[in-house]
Amino acid sequence: MRTAMERLRVDLQHAGYMSTGNILLDPALAHIPGSLAGSANVAGYAPTSAAPTCGLGMCGLQNLAALYWLDNGSNGAAGGVANNLTLSASQSPALTPDLIQIAGNMTTTEQFDVQLIPQTNTACAAGGTKISLSPNAPAIVRTFGGTVPTAGNAASLGLILQNLFAPDQSSSFLLRLVDKTAHTQYLATCPVASGQPSAGVDSGLQPYVLVDGVNTPILFAKATGTNVSTIGGVSGFCAGCTVNPVQIVQWEITTNGGADNEPSAYNNLGYLSLTKTADTAKYDLMRSYLSSTGTLLPATSEIVGEYAVDLAFAFTGDSGTSLAPAVTSATSACAFDDTACNKAWAQQAYAVVAPQGPQRIRTARARLTTRTAQADRSVSVPLAPAEYPAGSPFQTFLYRYNVPSPAQATPLKWARARTITAEVALSNQARNFY
Repeated sequence: MRTAMERLRVDLQHAGYMSTGNILLDPALAHIPGSLAGSANVAGYAPTSAAPTCGLGMCGLQNLAALYWLDNGSNGAAGGVANNLTLSASQSPALTPDLIQIAGNMTTTEQFDVQLIPQTNTACAAGGTKISLSPNAPAIVRTFGGTVPTAGNAASLGLILQNLFAPDQSSSFLLRLVDKTAHTQYLATCPVASGQPSAGVDSGLQPYVLVDGVNTPILFAKATGTNVSTIGGVSGFCAGCTVNPVQIVQWEITTNGGADNEPSAYNNLGYLSLTKTADTAKYDLMRSYLSSTGTLLPATSEIVGEYAVDLAFAFTGDSGTSLAPAVTSATSACAFDDTACNKAWAQQAYAVVAPQGPQRIRTARARLTTRTAQADRSVSVPLAPAEYPAGSPFQTFLYRYNVPSPAQATPLKWARARTITAEVALSNQARNFY
């Protein structure tokens, strides 16, 4: 349980790391003069309606934000409106395990120096737009462990880059391009299926990363041909620009049979030596990557904690300004299970109402509850408000979890439960006042 919470804490600390708090409002984005930040790359960034229809399939990019929280969304049904954990509703009080998506650079601390970006945008089917990375830059040298690419090691070194930029080789992920004016662009990588790895070392021993130049075209500082002049953007060959990977990870409680099935390698993990039948009462904490289209990638799913029964989040937001930083009255700390308060801060990028939104979240609190594998108690432990001193706040914690009795029913149908909470300061968001 402690290990699982530490894993979650690390991901929360990466919220917005080398990424953006809200792609639709970020003033650092390269954009067309006179347009709103984030609306320049219409194909990639801007939703086509009040709620993204994702006609180009770029839901992950259109909703790119440091955090997105969905109340009662774990292992959700179609549309993510309610969880499929059947025992949650039978508890007293009923449990509503949450789902959270966290975006940032999850695979490396490096920003890679660009050596060359071509002046044309190319579709992935035609090979993609190839961003060549400087092979002698410190970031590449550190990533390759001081090893220089040769014909003999190009494949193995290329796999290191591939794993950093695209943890699942068959899918498209995101990357951030920072130009020489410090403006940023967010692009989708090309999947391996388009002809070659998303990133790697080519036959000329040149490190590279491929991006989708049609659905997420690179913006140029100067109008040439079909390119539109922008504030910021790529100039020349962009030597001196940097790129870094950006990923979206999803945390939820899952079971086999829901919308997000557990990977087969973990199926019934705790019972493999005891029985061949699945334990339908066993739920687990799962971490998965999402693609640039916002699609969960089962090949990346990992069970971080077994016998998890509840997952909840709460946020503290800052409604101050950069000129007059928030004082106590401008900071809102939401309680666990306060859906309206938390949703106002951690909703999807397109639905943000100023001065709230994921980019203004300063701390995130997580609450995880797990149970013992076997039921060993015959009664629950209710915690009544009367047990609290007069005037004190009341919050129910789970001490026993009800599990179905086996066929040879005994009164032992309650498993002991433990709850752990953590609060994480989102340092990458500290200066976000947009």
